[in-house]
Amino acid sequence: QTIQKQKPAAALQEELIQNALQETERLNTLIDNVLLASSMETPGFKVELRPTNMSELLQKVMKRYYSRECESGSIQLNAGASRPVLADEQALTSIITNLVDNALKYSGEEKNIQVQLNQQEAQVVMEVKDQGVGISKTDKEKIFTRFYRAGNEETRRTKGTGLGLYIVKKLVEAQRGDLQVKDNT
Repeated sequence: QTIQKQKPAAALQEELIQNALQETERLNTLIDNVLLASSMETPGFKVELRPTNMSELLQKVMKRYYSRECESGSIQLNAGASRPVLADEQALTSIITNLVDNALKYSGEEKNIQVQLNQQEAQVVMEVKDQGVGISKTDKEKIFTRFYRAGNEETRRTKGTGLGLYIVKKLVEAQRGDLQVKDNT
């Protein structure tokens, strides 16, 4: 509306368009998460496990959703080679975006997020590490509960529904994977 009514300079128009696109993407993600959380509660919910190259998928997802953050250095990606695993690509995409979004949300102004993929014996391990505000032991036990948001002021100021980590846990379990939360070291 601002662009239509005021005809701002090209630089301001570009900034307004970028903001609108970011908000549109955020709303799409929110809607997708609400729909996915609802569908996971139905008895017929299942994932389709197919041979998937995790390294290629991780690179594709990071390029599509986080290219700006990777280019700026806020996110460092190490998608080392991995052998194919049985996984659902759509579910993995949701897992990756929810974990990276959380790291971005709770990292404060100076972001230093590492997304890594490692082959460890028969397993492929993906890690998302940040230097964020951290989480209390009490909250760690609850963060995978639907609609739960940690109670400190740092996390309350960020936008969120409390569905992201719930979705991650359900999708990891549906693919017979393991999910861990570790403190910064």
